[in-house]
Amino acid sequence: GSHMSTEVDEVSALRYRIEWRPTGAGEPARLDGTWLVAKYAGTADETSTAAREALESAGARVRELVVDARCGRDELAERLRSVGEVAGVLSLLAVDEAEPEEAPLALASLADTLSLVQAMVSAELGCPLWTVTESAVATGPFERVRNAAHGALWGVGRVIALENPAVWGGLVDVPAGSVAELARHLAAVVSGGAGEDQLALRADGVYGRRWVRAAAPATDDEWKPTGTVLVTGGTGGVGGQIARWLARRGAPHLLLVSRSGPDADGAGELVAELEALGARTTVAACDVTDRESVRELLGGIGDDVPLSAVFHAAATLDDGTVDTLTGERIERASRAKVLGARNLHELTRELDLTAFVLFSSFASAFGAPGLGGYAPGNAYLDGLAQQRRSDGLPATAVAWGTWAGSGMAEGPVADRFRRHGVIEMPPETACRALQNALDRAEVCPIVIDVRWDRFLLAYTAQRPTRLFDEIDDARRAAPQAAAEPR
Repeated sequence: GSHMSTEVDEVSALRYRIEWRPTGAGEPARLDGTWLVAKYAGTADETSTAAREALESAGARVRELVVDARCGRDELAERLRSVGEVAGVLSLLAVDEAEPEEAPLALASLADTLSLVQAMVSAELGCPLWTVTESAVATGPFERVRNAAHGALWGVGRVIALENPAVWGGLVDVPAGSVAELARHLAAVVSGGAGEDQLALRADGVYGRRWVRAAAPATDDEWKPTGTVLVTGGTGGVGGQIARWLARRGAPHLLLVSRSGPDADGAGELVAELEALGARTTVAACDVTDRESVRELLGGIGDDVPLSAVFHAAATLDDGTVDTLTGERIERASRAKVLGARNLHELTRELDLTAFVLFSSFASAFGAPGLGGYAPGNAYLDGLAQQRRSDGLPATAVAWGTWAGSGMAEGPVADRFRRHGVIEMPPETACRALQNALDRAEVCPIVIDVRWDRFLLAYTAQRPTRLFDEIDDARRAAPQAAAEPR
């Protein structure tokens, strides 16, 4: 028994999740100076009216900045320079915006939020930008994420906060179709008094986003693979480890999918290894962003081994700072992950699956400098998992830390995170944590090895955060200097 308990302890130490906690909105705020409200010409009038009135009643002068979709940083910088002194900017660009059909992240608001940040830096506006979304986050299981694509704005916002702290205020989510929460809480929230920068305004008050430790695993339901299990990115570093784990767990048939399929490096050796573990293995070339190819792939699965689970591990890492990013570059970098997830979701939703696992990343759980191109797609997966769960479908989006011996943990990105306290996890340990999450039917678990003292030193160097207030190790490790005014 003692061997087992140390295993569980080792795994428990890596498991976290996000909770939303009631937080004071702060004192009734006094706002001075001119606030700009950025919006498209068609933005819902009642929302911009409510925002304007909330800012004005707190003492601000309000000017509208009506932008054309994808107008670019130069034009915006020019317009900002002509405004003169600005005390704050409120973006309503994501209000009333539908998820694009052809590619979920081809959002005008994502491209234009980046341009707006770049323009504010270029125009030397040293004031905060606050971004409003509608039902982009769920503060509990009873709420529905309306637009998973707007999770991408949250993903990139958390990165901007770290790279450009001088021009970032925060993210504010309001219930879709209601302006009462904006009217009631907006001014107090954007005055920044409460030190919160990831907030949800709801009918019963203001909620702040927090990491918490996941409960110790205790469940009799053990998830086991049956029939066919599909693994995308299945010949890659992480996908290959997942395939080995599934084979050891007794999966009868593994369908490993990647762009190059059987021609991928090491595919032959991997198949031999998996078959020796007892799993019949098929390797197929399929572009998961092409809906018809996915339909064909699924149609070819035999009735004797019906599809029972999907593990979507396909990913590409795009490393680059916010000043180099564009909406188009983010959409391109995230396409396999995001469009692949949506295609698999839509084409399997009528099937009786026992698991639908999306491989997200710590980059969306806490934002990381240099990963502004990578975080948005992962945040989309988190929202999609929550949408599926609201519909009664299985879904688990795991925000992973770095895996030892996988493509993602190689090279400069992993070195940078190791220096800052994010340590690679052995694949066996990561797979046990995944088993835990599936046994407990968790929707958005975080699995990461963080050395909090080292991590917080780097993470809070430019900007304090309340994100980790409930993690004991983090509280103990918090740099004491941060508590005193600089």
